[in-house]
Amino acid sequence: MKLTNILQKNLFSVHLVENIINRYLTFTRQDYNPPASVSETTRAFYFKLPYIGPFSIITQNMVRHFAKHY
Repeated sequence: MKLTNILQKNLFSVHLVENIINRYLTFTRQDYNPPASVSETTRAFYFKLPYIGPFSIITQNMVRHFAKHY
């Protein structure tokens, strides 16, 4: 209700807001079976690197290349 009120104050259509919220709720209520456990092969690694112009894109591509072969 709070989200709907805020969006109405920002001139969003009530019909549009309710439609999107209903679609979201319908999607999230579907039967979801999370995996029993996370195996070693499905671990995620996160790297936080500063942006240094074109060098950042080169580094990003290299990390992705190495991650595929890991």
